[in-house]
Amino acid sequence: MSLLFFREVAYLAAIPIPFLYAVLALTNNLEVRSRATSLRGHATHRLAGG
Repeated sequence: MSLLFFREVAYLAAIPIPFLYAVLALTNNLEVRSRATSLRGHATHRLAGG
C-alpha cells in the first residue's frame, strides 16, 4: 500500500531487476558451455574405447 504513495521507492526497488537478469543469463550461458564440454569429454572417452 505504501508503494502507491511513494513511487520513487517503487522505482528504486525495480532498478536491480535488469542487473539480476543479466547475471542469470551469464550464469545460464556458462552452465550450458560447461555441460557441452562435459558431454563432449564423455563422448570422446567412449569413442576411445573407455
